[in-house]
Amino acid sequence: MNYLALGLRNVWRNWRRSMVTLLAVAFGFASIAVFAGYVHNVFDGLQRQAIQGELLGHLTINKTGLESNGRIKPEKYLFTK
Repeated sequence: MNYLALGLRNVWRNWRRSMVTLLAVAFGFASIAVFAGYVHNVFDGLQRQAIQGELLGHLTINKTGLESNGRIKPEKYLFTK
């Protein structure tokens, strides 16, 4: 007998159990995917904060006074054309 036909016959015989199993697998995959996206977003935010917020980038070019007063009014120390 063909193994595929035997498997399909078993799935149709226990269709409720098969649907619950399929829903459990789908819910588990969705949960892992959402959690992975959250973790990626957290690490991306930490990276941006370290580079831009703490001024730890490879090269920082700024106007004089950014380190001392830039936290209060950062728009004052932006470069303009």
